[in-house]
Amino acid sequence: MVIKHMKEFIDSIQHDLVNQLWNEEGYFEESQIETIVVDLLSGFIKKMF
Repeated sequence: MVIKHMKEFIDSIQHDLVNQLWNEEGYFEESQIETIVVDLLSGFIKKMF
């Protein structure tokens, strides 16, 4: 159930962001990766609860 909701969240809300980051070439610093992960997880948690 959690994985289903996570997939729906990624597909519906963060779809464009994920595609943009996936298709970009370049180097991400550790702080940028951490910020992206925190943003995704906080959005997911808000949607779940």
